[in-house]
Amino acid sequence: MLKEANDILFAARQAGIDVLLKDGKLQLRVSRGSTPNPALAEEIKKNKDSIMQLLGDGKWKAERVDKAASSILPGDRSKGYIPLSYEQERLWMVDRKEGSVAYHSSVVMRVGDGEDVELLERSIRGVIDRHEVLRTVIREEEGRGYQEVLERGSWRMSRSEWGGYRALSGEVRGYVEQLISRPFDLSADHPLRAELVRTGEGDVLVVVLHHIASDAWSMGVLV
Repeated sequence: MLKEANDILFAARQAGIDVLLKDGKLQLRVSRGSTPNPALAEEIKKNKDSIMQLLGDGKWKAERVDKAASSILPGDRSKGYIPLSYEQERLWMVDRKEGSVAYHSSVVMRVGDGEDVELLERSIRGVIDRHEVLRTVIREEEGRGYQEVLERGSWRMSRSEWGGYRALSGEVRGYVEQLISRPFDLSADHPLRAELVRTGEGDVLVVVLHHIASDAWSMGVLV
């Protein structure tokens, strides 16, 4: 019953209605601009006792936080296309017209010598599998763009061998710059790519993110 009461209180808060316990009585405070909801009011009335118990025990605040944290659910994808956000659509159009290399974010890290390459790849893939935006490509049909989320486990890290070169040599630097500026195919590529450049003095990890899926703050969190 308390769980049901918590759900009702959360629904009320989402509808702009505060349910308060004052002097042993329930009071409803409706935010300006909120639309009356007779069905919700009836649910509050039917569950009056359990709601009063929840509010009286002082548990509602903690329960509300837990409920809010777990209430974000994927949208309904059974109806077809996942539409683009305004920002996605803008960057998609820019990419189609003139390319979007200017919207790449990158980080280059020395990761030492003899790193567990398989573990490194699985770690990055784990982040990508967890966040759908890093597995989202943009398809097109009849001039209309839409999102498609790639399957988990499909991302791979690239590798290249530069055993005869120093990590900071001009040749390796030039190759890293090419990796950073290589265009993404937004219709097919994961918007995050990574390559482990293996040199004669240790490995260099190059990670490139497209702004259509991230920003500079996101790169810091990823690192």
